[in-house]
Formats: sequence, structure tokens, C-alpha cells
Amino acid sequence: MLRTLSLLLVLFLPLSSIQASDYREGVHYQRIQNPLISRLEKRHKVIEFLWYDCESCYQIEGVLRQWLDQKPTDVQFERLPAVTQPEMTYFARAMEVARQLKVLDRIHLPLFTALHGQHRPLREEKELSKFFSEFGVQSSQFKTFFHSGFVTSRVNQARRLGNRFGIAGAPTFVVDGRFRVDPTMVRSPQELMQV
Repeated sequence: MLRTLSLLLVLFLPLSSIQASDYREGVHYQRIQNPLISRLEKRHKVIEFLWYDCESCYQIEGVLRQWLDQKPTDVQFERLPAVTQPEMTYFARAMEVARQLKVLDRIHLPLFTALHGQHRPLREEKELSKFFSEFGVQSSQFKTFFHSGFVTSRVNQARRLGNRFGIAGAPTFVVDGRFRVDPTMVRSPQELMQV
């Protein structure tokens, strides 16, 4: 598990002179108080908790994509919505709609770019529905899923898991259900990914 944490740190900060061994618990990452550990898991798991309205989440995407292209085969990666404040629920619902409609991989980066690069007004449901239609999702389908009990349940699950891991904001990475790192612990997106 420490190997995965070190890999996450090293791969995200290739230009740094800091070695993985220079990272200290309590300074650069936190040990989760009540970890979720499965002794049966042979793979390591990295979860990114993100919010589409978060500039830091958008800025880290390039470095994260590089890491994803190079990550070891025994590391599973998952994106979940960070839901630490009520206003984060809207884009958490959007992420879960995209996941359920099997367009999350196609919509993920374009949604960030639309919000932060193009400054599109997607903070209203009608506009967000139009955005989803650019990826083949019909307006009625979007609306049905966006307001569904299933999506509400998924958002609530992400909120509870985030609370369990002590997520205070986005982006935050959890490694093997035992370690947490977020931007307040590092100096740059590159260093965040290296930790």
C-alpha cells in the first residue's frame, strides 16, 4: 500500500528533486482514522474525489492523465464526486448521470473544459442537459436520470464515503482506503500527484 502511495507521488512529480521517501505522514498525506481495508484485494485502489466546479480539479487533469497512462496494472483508479457542501450536489448528480448512461469517460474532460476553459453557463439544469445532448444523451433521458432516486442514492453513497475518509474538499485522493492526500498538503498539482 505504501508502494502505491509512493508510485502516486513519484509519477505525478517527475521533475521534482523530492524523493518519495521525503514525504511524511501528517505533513504530505494523512492516514485515515478508520480505514476501509479488504484483505482479499490483490490490487491497489486510488479514488479521486472531485468536483467539476473546482478549478484545482481541472488544473490537475493533465498530470493525472499522465499518471493514468503510466500507472501499474495492479492499481485500480476510480473517480467519485466530492460532496462536502450542498452546492457540490449538482455536479455530483451530473457525474452520476454520466456514469449511469455510460458516457462518463467521454464527458469528463469536456465538462471541465466547458466550465473552466470556455466558461459555459452549465450551472442550470437546462444548459447542462444541452451539454449532455452533445454526447448523444436525450434531454428527457438526462432529466429522468438527473432526478432519479438511483442517482440520489449514488450521490449520498459518495457523500458518506467521503465523510468516512475525512474528505474536506476537492480534489482529494484516497489510496487503498488508508491514506488521503489533498492540495492543502502540497505546493502544486504535480506534487499532489507525486505524493
